[in-house]
Amino acid sequence: MKTQYTIQWIHCVSCAQIIEDKLTNLEHIDNVLVHLPTKMITIEHNEPVSITTLNELLKPYWYTLHDKEEQQATRPDNNEQKAFTDMMVSIILAILAILSMTYMIGIDYEWRPKNLAVHHVMMWFLPLAATYIYATVGRKYLVAIKRYIQYGTANMDTLVWIGTATAFVYSFVASTLHDIFPDILSKQLFYEAVIVVIWFIELGKYLEHRVMSKTGDAIKALVWLQAKSARLLVDGQEQEIPLDQVKLWDTMIVKAWEKVPVDGVITEWTAYIDESMITGEPIPVMKYPWETLIGSTVLHNWHVVVEATAIGEATYLQKIITIVQDAQQSKPAIQKLADSIMQYFIPTVLVIATIAWLTWLVAWNIFYPDINAAQFALMSFVWVLVIACPCWLWLATPMAIITWIGHGAKQWILAKNAEWLLQLRKATIVLFDKTWTITEGKPTVVETHCSHDHALSMLASLEAYANHPIAEAITQYAQHHDIPTQPVDGFKLLDGIWVAWTIQHKEYLVCKPWYLETLKIAYDTTLIDTRTTQGKTPLVIVEDGSIIGYVAVADSIKTQSIQAINELKQQWIIAVMVTWDHTNTAQYIAQQVWIEQVHGEVTPEEKATIVTQYKQQWVVCMVWDGINDAPALATADIGVAMSTGTDIAIESAQLTLLHWNLLKLTKAITISRMTQWAVIQNLTWAFAFNIIGIPLAAWLFYPFFGVLLNPAFEGMAMSLSSLTVMLNSLRLQKKRL
Repeated sequence: MKTQYTIQWIHCVSCAQIIEDKLTNLEHIDNVLVHLPTKMITIEHNEPVSITTLNELLKPYWYTLHDKEEQQATRPDNNEQKAFTDMMVSIILAILAILSMTYMIGIDYEWRPKNLAVHHVMMWFLPLAATYIYATVGRKYLVAIKRYIQYGTANMDTLVWIGTATAFVYSFVASTLHDIFPDILSKQLFYEAVIVVIWFIELGKYLEHRVMSKTGDAIKALVWLQAKSARLLVDGQEQEIPLDQVKLWDTMIVKAWEKVPVDGVITEWTAYIDESMITGEPIPVMKYPWETLIGSTVLHNWHVVVEATAIGEATYLQKIITIVQDAQQSKPAIQKLADSIMQYFIPTVLVIATIAWLTWLVAWNIFYPDINAAQFALMSFVWVLVIACPCWLWLATPMAIITWIGHGAKQWILAKNAEWLLQLRKATIVLFDKTWTITEGKPTVVETHCSHDHALSMLASLEAYANHPIAEAITQYAQHHDIPTQPVDGFKLLDGIWVAWTIQHKEYLVCKPWYLETLKIAYDTTLIDTRTTQGKTPLVIVEDGSIIGYVAVADSIKTQSIQAINELKQQWIIAVMVTWDHTNTAQYIAQQVWIEQVHGEVTPEEKATIVTQYKQQWVVCMVWDGINDAPALATADIGVAMSTGTDIAIESAQLTLLHWNLLKLTKAITISRMTQWAVIQNLTWAFAFNIIGIPLAAWLFYPFFGVLLNPAFEGMAMSLSSLTVMLNSLRLQKKRL
């Protein structure tokens, strides 16, 4: 079982690593996944584990878990507001510190005369400002170092504290004891560097919160679609209640232009329902009593009475929201690289900083005897700690994943998890079903040949018990032509073969022609072949082993199918049709949409076999309506379901394309490729930044190029590195699909 919580006081990748490490070792917990961008944690456990137990374990590390409902109801998320406050406090002091630093530089280089009064103010202001920023904004860094000393767990704040505290303490000691130890201590102080570094860090955190809030736009858009309340019918009286108070089987009334509160069935009246949210069709559809309504669709006529059949997380829209949330929180395989690096990053940085300090402490005395070795060695130690930031590496993958999964959700392209989204780009062959995928899935009866007058009546009687587009087409044909139906004693449905017995105890069968061969019943092959080569689907009506009629139905091709398959070919992806329809019919449809490879008269079990055969040479993506095709979907490398409201489709496939629009497949492939490209760009930038930045901070290039950096610029570079990763991901979101 899985449980999700929100996390308070988490703000960096090292925090996430600490929480995962500590909770994974707890009894009954199988897996822990922390998602830093959304501040969420998913815990997989085989036995119930109380949130109190979890919080007791995390309490020493200053983290707190909250139920999602508790988070929303009792503790608003004020992380962004707090980050803004800290940033504003820091920026005021940083501006004053920069002005002071500029004044001091001007005096050192004799750009301006020295004013003794101003000089004393500056000398007192900088240590006081640095102390104040440590006591207010920097208090969390003191907490981090306390945790590090007490429990041996370090995060980004630990590095910041060690670096800035070292600079602060050195500045304090140098300003008070310089006259006593002039050979060791320098008059060069770093109070302004402490202030400016903390400001840049807080600025980066605030911008990170701002950018992170954008990644939730897709979820917010889906939540906005939900109804906010329901009109409950109690003893004939209307009572408006919040949506979360609706119970299963409650009776509700929905009025014109209102949203259906939850999934349910109509119990009174008929309804014109705008289902464009799910189907993409702008024209409202007629719904009759005991037909299903999907929550958040819109009623167009005056009112209707609905009985709730699914509430809360069981509703169709909430399932979509859950899929998007889970996908955004999932970790693809490439993220494991970043996670493994992060386990050793902070200890490695501390080792590099210490080596740089010891190396330059000796080297300055040997090669640069005129320079204060202790001071400059200490500066290299501080700068390595300041510039090192693990957030860039951890954010590289999830930021791209979150952004693109959200972008796809806005297009009604739903990915079960991040790994499947990235895998889609590898597809080299796509297998399509015919009905509901390439065609509209709305067949109509176009031809009948019956030798008995009651043949169509028997056919309509049998099909009334089936749930299939062809059955619906025959039922509508019978209603339109006033064909009477008969009561049925027994009924069986087997892979498209209908068998029933009427009151007269005669056995009737409606099936595809090829099934007659298994029963050794002869049929007119010429009649069948003529219809199938015209793209029609023939059905045979059999009474007590004798054929009494033929019916042909036809389906129209979706307008987007030809364009979508053409776009796949432009990407060098092979298109194949696999259908249980007659081979001639399948080939006719395939020719219309420019598909060369066709498999007709294929049962659901045989579909899985065909998928397995193609997998030996290709990366197989299978696109189906999700009904009766679960084995083949599971066999394919990537299973994609087309859906307009079928729970089976959403649950059985790795990706689901709503609105039955095949063009969404090409968009999904584009999203997959651009997501991978964004991840590569982010990781490349992240690694390049530290490969260059840390050696630069350790003064490795100084003997060759004479390059030194001020700690303030190191802090700015650290903040900008994370911001660059985030903005690069959001930039790609603006791409038109």
